Amino acid sequence: MGGRPGKPTQLKVVEGTLRKDRINASEPTPKAVAPVMPGWLSPKSKTAWKDLSLTLLDIRVLTVADRKALELLCDAYGEWRDARDVIKKSGMTCETAIM
Repeated sequence: MGGRPGKPTQLKVVEGTLRKDRINASEPTPKAVAPVMPGWLSPKSKTAWKDLSLTLLDIRVLTVADRKALELLCDAYGEWRDARDVIKKSGMTCETAIM
């Protein structure tokens, strides 16, 4: 089947273009719940997970399908915070090793 993929129903609702004759009855609708937080995240990443998941649930955009994306975002945020702390403590330095 060619052409553009169809827009999700919720996007049509937001844009005000939803027509009853064009609703996809078989459109997947993932459950709107916070995914389980992975235990391996750093403490800063876990804090980000808790904050973000609450916010995203409040605005109803977080589903079980978002686990990996949220995991990657929170992990990267935690690493960024750790790097920022090192820079605050040590300053912006760069050491090179001569081989």
